[in-house]
Amino acid sequence: MKRVIFFLILLALVAIQAGATPVDFDGTYTSTTSIGNWTHTETDIVSGITVSGTQTFTDGAAFGEFSWTGDIDWTSPTAGTITGQGTIDNDGVRPFTLTSGSIVLNPNGIAALYWSGVDPKFGPIGGSAYKTVPEPSTSFALLGTGLLGVVGAIRRKLMA
Repeated sequence: MKRVIFFLILLALVAIQAGATPVDFDGTYTSTTSIGNWTHTETDIVSGITVSGTQTFTDGAAFGEFSWTGDIDWTSPTAGTITGQGTIDNDGVRPFTLTSGSIVLNPNGIAALYWSGVDPKFGPIGGSAYKTVPEPSTSFALLGTGLLGVVGAIRRKLMA
């Protein structure tokens, strides 16, 4: 009976860890691009399944901004799709819908967030921003060490 309880506890701990997302996508994603006198700055913030973004552009005299919010549908532990709505403040304020969006962890450890929409006045718009994601291997090693310690303690209690 003690062995059955021991294995059930071990199975529960493994199942809890299997459901966790190994990559921490939360945080601020940024990108700045300069073309001639124009500077575009993209800042996106991810928190759980929610994402919000702002893209500003200026040439020193003129200024415009896109802002949007969306939800992330995690399709795998390292990727998700984004859907949402936004507002354009450039030559008048008008709404837009994201036509596509994604967030993905690249093999180089850089998480990339992409989005696009259609400005009803000027046509296609979009942006991309990036964030370096820490490797999950250290946290997994610490988790494994902790699990072994807890399992050993439970085993000793059951054997006594």
